[in-house]
Amino acid sequence: MKIKSKNLKLVSLCIVFCTVAQCFAYDCLDEYFVRCKTAPDSNLTSSGFTLVSGNNEALAKYDGYYLFDSSEKMMGRISMWGQAGGGIQQTQIRRLFDRSIPPFAASYVFEYDVYVDGAWTDAYNNRIEIYGARGSDLMFVYDIRGDGHVFNAKRASDGVWVQKLAQTQTRPAGWNHIEIDVMPAVGGGTLQMYINDVLHCTYSGMDAFGLPGDFGSQFVDRLVFLTIVQDQGPAYTNSVYVDNFSVYTTEDIPPQTLLTDGFESDFSKWTDAVTTDWDRATVQKYSGSYSAHAGSADNDLISDNLNTTGALSMTISFWYRDDDIDDDDNIYLQLYDGAAYDNKFELGNTSPEDTWHNYVVTIYNSGTDAQYFHPNFRLKFEGTSIDSGENLWIDDVSVTTIY
Repeated sequence: MKIKSKNLKLVSLCIVFCTVAQCFAYDCLDEYFVRCKTAPDSNLTSSGFTLVSGNNEALAKYDGYYLFDSSEKMMGRISMWGQAGGGIQQTQIRRLFDRSIPPFAASYVFEYDVYVDGAWTDAYNNRIEIYGARGSDLMFVYDIRGDGHVFNAKRASDGVWVQKLAQTQTRPAGWNHIEIDVMPAVGGGTLQMYINDVLHCTYSGMDAFGLPGDFGSQFVDRLVFLTIVQDQGPAYTNSVYVDNFSVYTTEDIPPQTLLTDGFESDFSKWTDAVTTDWDRATVQKYSGSYSAHAGSADNDLISDNLNTTGALSMTISFWYRDDDIDDDDNIYLQLYDGAAYDNKFELGNTSPEDTWHNYVVTIYNSGTDAQYFHPNFRLKFEGTSIDSGENLWIDDVSVTTIY
């Protein structure tokens, strides 16, 4: 079943044909994209795309393509271009999403429209690949090659590409809508690939989508174009047009709050209720009337047990302020793995000092971080090495989980 919803949260829209300054959620929805025009033949690398390898000038550009009633419609043109006699050549560009898919998204959609130019030549190993990627990891790809097309996605159990749409299947003519629906899950998510609203392949079970031990890999964060061409010079005009690119969530899982404390009353949520040598301070606070304070005579502040068992992810957030703490004082946020406290974030090398900073981190229940998902997880602010004249304040601590 397709994961559609009327209440969509936009992650990134129209990045192919608008600069960030020009493009808002509503700006690129009219049929001809009049408000989003950019000069034809201007490079996509001038508006957020980064050249990773190959030729910068001829791979991807904005274009005016007369398609609807002779009205000019701006879109990305991905062209096949290489050096004649140069053998097989590759060019790759990438574009980070304007906003990230939130870690509490139960599902998201990655979609775009694609059109293969009538001058496309099936020979010369022509291929244009359109990827969803997470950092440097390419995660799924729609691949136009020869007179066919292919879809591949990474398998969570071993990270191997699995092909479920074969090249022998004839590529649809004209404009086609490509949609990839992803439902992340620990151990591997479900991915469904549609062409023009028709389901073509599903990744689940033994072929569940993702990377081994890396739940976060299922949340792609950038668009990648890759061309592969053999022995073609500038005279060849093979192109693919890409338009209406968007990524949005379709369902969010509400987070569960395990800890929230602004230290307005006491330390009852810390160190088995109240046992700490930190004090509640009024001289510095991010909000309310109090913060937690540590000076040279103080040690650590440890939360009560937090049951994170079975959570998909955990988000830790707090505000902190330090005064004259040195880099070598080893003042850390530490996380309890069930046997020992591990350093997660150093609080003593802040720049600038004497101002409030927000720290937020999301930890996924996969890989080495899976050790923090157990019945007696705890936070620890390690302040034992604070020297005379140095101070640390903590405020508005929260720990939330997604199940």
